[in-house]
Amino acid sequence: MSKLTPLVEAGGLAPRLGAFVADLGPGTIPERLGEHIADCWLNAFSVGLASVTTPYARIAEQAASRNSGGHGDCTVLTSGARTSPAAAAFANAVLFHGRTQEDTLGGTHIGCVVVPVLLALLESGEAKPGRLNAALLAGYEIGGFLDAAFGRISTERGNRSTPLYAPVAAAAAAAYAMNLLADRIGAAISLAAGMAGGGGQSFVDGSDDWRYQAGLSAQLALSAAELAAAGAVAAPRALEGRYGLIRSACGDVEAPDFSGLGRAWAIERVAFKAFPVCAYAQSVCKAAASLSLAPEDIGKVVSIEITMNPFEYGLPGIPSPGPFLGMTDAIMSVPLAAAATLVDGAPTLDNLMEGGSAGTCALIRKIRVHPDSSVGPLSCKMNLVMDDGKTLSAEAGPDPSKFDLKSSLSRALRDVAAPEQTLTRLDKALRLSTPDLASVVHVFREVRPESMLVR
Repeated sequence: MSKLTPLVEAGGLAPRLGAFVADLGPGTIPERLGEHIADCWLNAFSVGLASVTTPYARIAEQAASRNSGGHGDCTVLTSGARTSPAAAAFANAVLFHGRTQEDTLGGTHIGCVVVPVLLALLESGEAKPGRLNAALLAGYEIGGFLDAAFGRISTERGNRSTPLYAPVAAAAAAAYAMNLLADRIGAAISLAAGMAGGGGQSFVDGSDDWRYQAGLSAQLALSAAELAAAGAVAAPRALEGRYGLIRSACGDVEAPDFSGLGRAWAIERVAFKAFPVCAYAQSVCKAAASLSLAPEDIGKVVSIEITMNPFEYGLPGIPSPGPFLGMTDAIMSVPLAAAATLVDGAPTLDNLMEGGSAGTCALIRKIRVHPDSSVGPLSCKMNLVMDDGKTLSAEAGPDPSKFDLKSSLSRALRDVAAPEQTLTRLDKALRLSTPDLASVVHVFREVRPESMLVR
């Protein structure tokens, strides 16, 4: 008998999750979560705005426009073009994933998929504005639940968490925003689960496939919710059944623990990124920055030893010293993240796209990364040996209480020369009981480079 059999016998995981989502609303959402919800909106849109000059979003827009015919009510934020909900959700999700600085919940990137879906539904008139905040929360709770239960196992088997779990999360969010009943929310979850999935080979090959997984995830979520609204019959055991998503991605695993749903809120575990590198290299950047090594001392470094969690060390590209074929393998490299921080002050889109400056590449050759079971998730230890024999040491890990989201986003927005008040305007529009997404779209129209405007 499968370990998931009790779920199958109980009638299905998707209907149970659908019932949880349907119950969200006044009286079930603690007031303290309001700030977390606003932070997730703000991070997604700010990172998206800071990504408008990346090439991936333009490629996505071109592909989406061919499929949609270029007509509709929904905004492609890169250019201001109007298109269909599915095409806009696809292009905007790729945009939000563009500089690798989206939020992360475990190993799943939720915001870069859920937010474009909700924007598309609002602009097309299908979402109820007053349900947006709770819908966003629903996406994080469903995605966080699935990632916590199955994310590590599915990743070890070569799957990527975002295209596995974010479509399911975004389908739940979309169905809630559309004011569907519990059984239809469960159907949207099932439909998304039956079609979700994506691997991580692009990180090994240095290609850009993974960037478009966010767009396809958003498109799938939107389609799943629309199908559910239209009355599509969905497999209630699409998640945990013998041929369902979970067993396909993870094998026979333990049934998830439901006790935290609605109690230990996943959105409170969301991590934001200070730098445009993968989540597992963030602590390395923080540790390197804390050493405050003077420019004239870089040449005096003899060796750098970095230890990190064995699971994270084993992910594609993490210990790679290069050479780097492109930005994909550059953003995964812990040696590059450390060297770029020590030499240039921080990893930037420019030095990542170039595979590191000459000084960065020279320092990378002195860096070694090792697995260490004593190092916790999203953490690292770093030891620098100088030519005088002195050793400099640093440790870093996730500490939300010390993370300054607005400073991080302000730094990102400087990459597109955004006016000083841009972040304040976005924050004002998004920190409301009913987020003012129309004002956010207007900010994009004002800030994006003149060369990218549709005329």
